[in-house]
Amino acid sequence: MIYLSLLILLVLMIPLKKNRIRLITKSVTVEDIVFYLIVALMLLICSLRSVDVGKDTRMYYRLFERAKALSSLEHYLSTFSYFEYGYWILNFIFAKYLNFQSLLALIGALSILPAAYVIKQYSKDKIISLILYIGFPFFTFSMQALRQAPAIGMVLLAYDAMKKKKLTRYLLFCLLAFFFHTSAILFLPAYWIGKLPYKKWMKWLVPAFIILSFALKSQIQTIILTYARSHYATEDAGGYRMFAFILLTVVLGMIYRRYLADPDDLGTDWNELFFFQVIVAMMWPISSFNPAVSRMYYYYQVFLALFVPQLTSNIQQKTVRIAIHAGYIFVSFFFLIYYQLPAFYKLEPYSFFWQIG
Repeated sequence: MIYLSLLILLVLMIPLKKNRIRLITKSVTVEDIVFYLIVALMLLICSLRSVDVGKDTRMYYRLFERAKALSSLEHYLSTFSYFEYGYWILNFIFAKYLNFQSLLALIGALSILPAAYVIKQYSKDKIISLILYIGFPFFTFSMQALRQAPAIGMVLLAYDAMKKKKLTRYLLFCLLAFFFHTSAILFLPAYWIGKLPYKKWMKWLVPAFIILSFALKSQIQTIILTYARSHYATEDAGGYRMFAFILLTVVLGMIYRRYLADPDDLGTDWNELFFFQVIVAMMWPISSFNPAVSRMYYYYQVFLALFVPQLTSNIQQKTVRIAIHAGYIFVSFFFLIYYQLPAFYKLEPYSFFWQIG
């Protein structure tokens, strides 16, 4: 219920978000107050949870205890045959000098604060962005994937560098993301993808690429299974409901571009966020055979939190704008309840670390 409470609070604040409240030296909007409150609550939920919250948290706790017994960082890193040294170095340092709870707090901060920063800087509607961030698996992901969640955080900071046209900084954050989770290399082309112009003929090219990804999915899945360092069994990764939603988002973006948007108001912001969702639609067919592999498109899907407010911000028809927001809010509740809160993910019942003996 703790996660649903965050969503419910955000939804209740939507009608009040533009109201202003006088503080000591200045007045601020309700939207800003709620934004900082929810971010603080997310950080506390991540930081204060017990090892029983999150499907893989206890496994990472065992790895943390193992690090305590090793004498040197070099010896510790030699036990890993891949490049994800970012997390393991942190794990070793915290095992030697601090504790596992401090590590969880840091991982939460590395995952959530970059998202909060990017939403604060670039979102056209911070409350809608937070609803999408929580309703989709990005917030709860920070309590399960202790390596990939910070990698997504680094990717979000790379996006900020991309917006500021800082290529060196962009590459640095992509490299840091890679050292937390090698799959973050998938975001490397984003800098140049974001520069692509949207042409009329893309209304045919986009569906063609999505259909092609379906046609080649067996061959690409074989390549993934051949070269992956882990064995991935074929199992359900959310069924076609997620793909139907992803496809609907792409179609809505194309309709928006064609019929609802003022061409003078569209720029690179909309193009890059739209193309990111197209990439998600292309990646889903080839990655959906296993939940662990399907997470690879999270590096692009996380920008849904910016895309939807960007999409609706220039729609003049208020009823259309409200209808789109209502639809995405409903889907956010649906995916939170049915795809994040089942017992398999061990997010509920929530317990604090001091409640576990």
